[in-house]
Amino acid sequence: MKPGNPSSIARCAPRLSARLGAALLALALAAPAAAAEPRTETLTLKLDDGRELPAQLRIPADARGPLPALMLFGGFRNAATVLDRVQSPRPLIWASFDYPFEPRRKFRFPASLFDAPQARAAIHGAFEGVVKLHEALARHPAVDPARITVAGASAGAPFATVGAARSPIPGVILVQGLGDVTAVIENLIFRKYRAKYGDWVRRPSRWLAEWINWYCEIPDMAAQARQFRGGQKAVMFTATQDDFIPKAATESLWEALQQSQATVERIDVEGIHLGVGDDSELIADLMRRSLAWMEKSGLL
Repeated sequence: MKPGNPSSIARCAPRLSARLGAALLALALAAPAAAAEPRTETLTLKLDDGRELPAQLRIPADARGPLPALMLFGGFRNAATVLDRVQSPRPLIWASFDYPFEPRRKFRFPASLFDAPQARAAIHGAFEGVVKLHEALARHPAVDPARITVAGASAGAPFATVGAARSPIPGVILVQGLGDVTAVIENLIFRKYRAKYGDWVRRPSRWLAEWINWYCEIPDMAAQARQFRGGQKAVMFTATQDDFIPKAATESLWEALQQSQATVERIDVEGIHLGVGDDSELIADLMRRSLAWMEKSGLL
């Protein structure tokens, strides 16, 4: 399978809607208040095809010395706006960028398929952007290159997965990630149309998911995770009552992480998929757990 993601997969795939990645936005909003107003900085990332991708940084105004950095990616629109509200109890540089694609609000077959060419370009641009952002942060005078972490939640988890496979990002946080993109797309299509048309839509859902995966050139996420390096540390958070991501897709990612050279950890959290219901307590708990893991791992 060729290179490609779920937040942008969200754009290309049915029902991987903005609310899936809103999880990461809410995750960040749950962080405690910071001591001082951060300053904003824009880094213009130059992609190999000539496109420019502006990345936003939030740097603590009163920080001293090189700081850890956390790159945030989810499935929400206007991704970089999350940095307007995120805070941390300890000095931390936050970074993200907006995905270069504005999809239809709801998947409508076959109309949404006309978005596929734009979505495919955005997928590959965003994957490359994660790598370029890591490289830019590693050179930034305010950043400690040994304490850079990438976090992806739900539809944004593949960004973190592929980014960490392509670039030696020291820390990786995967919140409700997946190893089999096709299976997740199939499940979301099936969920959408089953109530109206019945169980027979399972097979067409699979066919459509396979076409989306093929056309958008989405990489095999399990294969990407197996490429993690020995110097990397990764944590995988799952939801015990997740019915958006099939169990097999969750387990394939975990098996792949274990087969990699990275130091890996798995944390199963009680609850549903982020962004599906009233999960504010779960979100706050995941934020605390993520920061605690970063501190324990020497990344914060």
